[in-house]
Amino acid sequence: MAEWNLFQYGVLITTIVCAFITGVAFLMCATTWMLIPKWRTFKHYVYTNVMLSLHLTYLQNMIEMHFEFTPVVVWLDNFTASVCMCWLLVVSFASYLSLAKIYTGTSTRLMLMTTVFGWGLPLLHSTVPLLTSHFLQTINVITLIIINLLGLGTVIAIGNLVLYTKVMITLAKETAPELDCGACAMSRRVKMKRAILIFFSTNFLTLIETLQTVLVSDASIRKIRAYTSFRLRLHVSGHLIISFIFGNDLSQY
Repeated sequence: MAEWNLFQYGVLITTIVCAFITGVAFLMCATTWMLIPKWRTFKHYVYTNVMLSLHLTYLQNMIEMHFEFTPVVVWLDNFTASVCMCWLLVVSFASYLSLAKIYTGTSTRLMLMTTVFGWGLPLLHSTVPLLTSHFLQTINVITLIIINLLGLGTVIAIGNLVLYTKVMITLAKETAPELDCGACAMSRRVKMKRAILIFFSTNFLTLIETLQTVLVSDASIRKIRAYTSFRLRLHVSGHLIISFIFGNDLSQY
């Protein structure tokens, strides 16, 4: 800590503040979910998990700033990065639902599937490299994590592309029940613009999250710790975009 400069202390304070805000937001979401039955919607469920994933990421940032990269820290870093990337795709999916009917199942089943994807996949994704490196001593765990994160980022991008394509096709096939189709066409154009915004913002955040996590595997960068501010800007921006996207009505879920 004695070698830290003013910038690094500022990063630490910002991290603590963001961890506090996201922690409070998660507690509020979880409490209202338990106490108010009508708020138990898919939108509320997704937002609760997003707040938890962001909170864990900020906590992980603080751990990285104080501890060396032990196997536990490596696992936590990989897990939190994977969780954020997976829930980012879930947020995109939830936002696409507000634009087009691309899912016809129940909300309970939807919550179950997103939970398995948002938490189960990152758990598997972060554990396999450590186990593989343990049993195959010739393979470096950092190398495996980099390969895995690049693979996960690719999967997220492809999944986002598939959802985006499905939304655009669905919107293109919509027919106006009203006699005056002008308003309907305008509404369709607005929805398509929102879909484009969701698509590019999701891919951008996924790319940045993947790159910054891969880059910090370098020991010299880890010593500087300056990448933490980069990650902070990423998640603050992601939080703002998520909040903007969730302005859409998802009450049907």
